Amino acid sequence: MGIKPTTRKPFPWRLDCAGWWHAEKPWFTFYHPYGEEYHITQVIKSPLRFGITDSEIDQAINEFIRKRDKSDKEYYLNTYNRIFDDDVKTVDAKIIRALMKDGVIDLCAPLAKRVYDKGWLKVYGGDDCSLEGTSIPAMKAAVREIITVKGKGIDVDILQITPGGHTNYSIYGMSDAERFLLK
Repeated sequence: MGIKPTTRKPFPWRLDCAGWWHAEKPWFTFYHPYGEEYHITQVIKSPLRFGITDSEIDQAINEFIRKRDKSDKEYYLNTYNRIFDDDVKTVDAKIIRALMKDGVIDLCAPLAKRVYDKGWLKVYGGDDCSLEGTSIPAMKAAVREIITVKGKGIDVDILQITPGGHTNYSIYGMSDAERFLLK
């Protein structure tokens, strides 16, 4: 089962922007210069856009809480190195969801994986584009779109999340892109 071709407008790959991309659904971008908006924040704010239910969010957040090692504060660090408040005595899905919605916590691997498994890619445009997700067919479709928008001079960093961890691919120019598309 392949990715259906789309007639929608391409993602703005030339611009420095963050967003979510899907091969068959409308993509969108958002702005996160000072920690107000993150990829996970978008999922919490608009779960139906991603095909995620509140129950799935709660399951992912509860998995996130169970995996947390209290001695490893990095589990709750976000990209601005703000740490989750360990003085909160009751850590439940409702509290974590609120912290994610407010941008205090911006990373939740179990929730991101559920979104990735629905074909979404976490993306960044600009000089060096990046893609993160689980679906190689979706990543190939995104690379083809990047080539259409940016031409032959493309740089793309790809992070494929796998059950055992992740695999990195780096595309520097058309020869790398062609090799990736043949995988």
